[in-house]
Amino acid sequence: MPSEGSSSRIILGGLHGHIFYLAIRKFIYETPIPPDLDAIVRDAVQTFMDGAKTTMPKLLVSG
Repeated sequence: MPSEGSSSRIILGGLHGHIFYLAIRKFIYETPIPPDLDAIVRDAVQTFMDGAKTTMPKLLVSG
């Protein structure tokens, strides 16, 4: 796990927040959410992974 406050941990937290917010909308706010959550989560993870391929090596070099 990246260290607390590191850029990589903050970026990973963004993915977590995106998915977690869907649960908040459904179970806390009781507002409609898209019916195909599998596709939404898959797309969010794929987008994260695509960006991580470019961003993470730069973060590891810069410390």
